[in-house]
Amino acid sequence: MKKIFPAREHFQPVLHALLFLIGLSAIVSAHPPKKSGPPKAAPVPRYEPARSPVVTGEFVVGVVNVTFKETVFPEDVDAAMSDLLRVTDTNLEADPTGGGKSSAYASPVNQDEYFKIYSNDIAWPKIAVMPDEKSHYQDPNFYGYYCEFDQFSNPIGWKDAEEGAKRVEKMNQEAMRFAVKNYRGTKPRFICYNYITRRTDNPDEKATEALFELYPGYVDVEDGSRKTQARIKEGSAVPIDKTDLWGYYSPVCKWGEPAWPNSKIQINDFAGGVLAHEIGHCLGAPDVYRIGRFNEGIGGDASLLFYGPTANAFSRFYHHAYIKEENHPTIKTSGTYTLHPRHIKPTGTEALGYLIPSSHPHYMYHVE
Repeated sequence: MKKIFPAREHFQPVLHALLFLIGLSAIVSAHPPKKSGPPKAAPVPRYEPARSPVVTGEFVVGVVNVTFKETVFPEDVDAAMSDLLRVTDTNLEADPTGGGKSSAYASPVNQDEYFKIYSNDIAWPKIAVMPDEKSHYQDPNFYGYYCEFDQFSNPIGWKDAEEGAKRVEKMNQEAMRFAVKNYRGTKPRFICYNYITRRTDNPDEKATEALFELYPGYVDVEDGSRKTQARIKEGSAVPIDKTDLWGYYSPVCKWGEPAWPNSKIQINDFAGGVLAHEIGHCLGAPDVYRIGRFNEGIGGDASLLFYGPTANAFSRFYHHAYIKEENHPTIKTSGTYTLHPRHIKPTGTEALGYLIPSSHPHYMYHVE
């Protein structure tokens, strides 16, 4: 009997071609060809400078001092408070690129005077220690409990950032309860947690015993360059000497971790420049790094002028409304214009800076 239909193998090439065309048609219908021409520009971001300052007049900043099991409150409280109340210079060398500060060009200034200059006498802080300058909250844990875990340098730290956040939040709440209980001053607008991390030269025996219990008990034999940071088995290590214990334990807290977020004012050891920086954030100032120059006039590597929040004119105008829009105008026509960059308190329409439109839909030139 003769075959009426072709063999199956004769159909396969045709079938594959048909399936390919069907699939290609589906792809083309799902993804039609794009129209030619330049891409459409995104809309220009809304430009809405602040119309009024976020706070005016004198505002109270409550400072809550916190010590830990291995840290101590300074003996000279007056000197510590003096550091807290001043935006002062540090031991920075002059940067040949113009980014650093030298103490020869820096002048310490009180916090309130600093912000009076920054805000044109519109807003300035009053520091109030809670509950008082002689009292502080003693946390029951080691400072390392609030820093990231490290098997060698910090075996008691948190391993998960979420757990770390819970630890820090609980500490802050307990410290705040202690601070508010006997505080009789004006209610603060902002709260600063000052974590005192300095240790005594002669650690307490109880603290030493408590810390010793948290370590494996053994360390690697020194090889001349470093000690291993891994947990060492007892057979290949030597016992820890309690007198050297504090040399091993060195917890650190990095910016952005639970004990140093960007949501609370937090400093270490009465650092006045850092406090000025964080208060600036509360007033709405952004971080604008490497703005400062060695001859800016007010000292402090952590102050607003050096690396942000900055006191440049645009920042003061846009984020705080501490200067008027006419003092930082947008240039729309060609001509000759004059800047008054050192006039902290502009008179009339004196321009501290200019914005100049560019050909790009999203950006403007910023001149000061």
